[in-house]
Amino acid sequence: MIELRARRKVELARETIRAYEAAIEERRVRIPKGVKFYDIPPVVLREGDRWGIHMQSNIVDIIRMIRAVKPNCLVDGRTNRAIYFEFNPSGRLRLSSTGGRRTRSPSN
Repeated sequence: MIELRARRKVELARETIRAYEAAIEERRVRIPKGVKFYDIPPVVLREGDRWGIHMQSNIVDIIRMIRAVKPNCLVDGRTNRAIYFEFNPSGRLRLSSTGGRRTRSPSN
């Protein structure tokens, strides 16, 4: 009986750890090469919606972020390489320098 209770407590602890890791994990959005500049913000915001996260940034903030941080990734109003955005569960958004294993392509 003691062993059964201990096993239940261990399983509950494992579930708690999985929930905690899911809560702190940053999500990534990949914007592929060739996407129009003004199509990027809706894609990023849609991905936040898909995860049920209210983004702290709006369309204007995302445009300013791209122009300030990665101005050389745009040629003739389109991306000339893939760019990545990361956001956390609280909705804080930032540009990432590289992709990673959790990279998600936006669904249309």
